[in-house]
Amino acid sequence: MRAILQPGDRLLELGAGVGVVSSAAASVEGVEAVLSIEADPNLVSMIKETWRLNGIETAELRNGVAMAKAGDPVKFYIRDNYWASSMEPDSRPYSRIEEVPSAGMDALFQEFRPTVLSCDIEGGELGLLDEVDLSGLRHIVMEVHPKVYGQEGLRKIVEMLGAKGFLPSPDTKPDSSVKRFDRVLVEGQMIEGTALPRRPYRPWGLRPRAF
Repeated sequence: MRAILQPGDRLLELGAGVGVVSSAAASVEGVEAVLSIEADPNLVSMIKETWRLNGIETAELRNGVAMAKAGDPVKFYIRDNYWASSMEPDSRPYSRIEEVPSAGMDALFQEFRPTVLSCDIEGGELGLLDEVDLSGLRHIVMEVHPKVYGQEGLRKIVEMLGAKGFLPSPDTKPDSSVKRFDRVLVEGQMIEGTALPRRPYRPWGLRPRAF
């Protein structure tokens, strides 16, 4: 994350964990803003303490579940290992259920205008960005969870991002669950050196903004 951030960037982080990534991002010189969305209400105080210990004063934290559209509060399943908590109840046992506000991506992108997106939401990424205007983004760093939605779900995510002008970075290790997607200017071509095959993508219909 620190390697791709530039002066003037605005990082939207979906899934803040304990505040480590947002602390690193907010400490990059020239980064304009960091907005972290964390679904687990029990992590809010820990994130704020991580920020305090690292002298972070420019980041903003909101408790909410990342959703394609804003709506009613949703059920969030809390597990003993915080990184395993999610919106789905079936993959492993959970300790309790919290009602958490929804954070709609459509409204959030219009409000915050991010240039970089970090996403680690335990499977909630499938379908999350399908209807969102991503033309203001330069990079996406996303942890994918095919164990939740299968290889077909992963294919849908990759093809959706490809249609919107993002291709996997050659810097991403093929066996890593954390993928980096970069906006590319060459339409319909995969970046050389990726583990994914070359294939055409249908343009999404919006021209990318100038950075």
